[in-house]
Amino acid sequence: MGAGACCTKKPEDIKTKLLDVAEGLPVSRDLTNDAETEQVLTLATEILSLGADIEEVKKLTYGSESEKPAPPVLISAVGAAESKLLLKKTAPHHMVCIFAMYGEQ
Repeated sequence: MGAGACCTKKPEDIKTKLLDVAEGLPVSRDLTNDAETEQVLTLATEILSLGADIEEVKKLTYGSESEKPAPPVLISAVGAAESKLLLKKTAPHHMVCIFAMYGEQ
């Protein structure tokens, strides 16, 4: 994806781009790897720039009984893109996230 990916809307073009991206991704997801997390967010932005229907993108990446799912980094990016779309539909709000820590005092 990257430069020139903006506004592609043909389903076959989107499928080709997603397959190209999937080829270079690891087969696992390391949640402690900051570079991977940044890659997820970058891919999510690029997915949104394609202008594709997120449900179609999910069908192309989540797998089925007959097709393997895309690599976890790409699946995470699709989920992040969907979340961003859903957040755009909500009214302004304040969100707080609390992390429980083992042995916290």
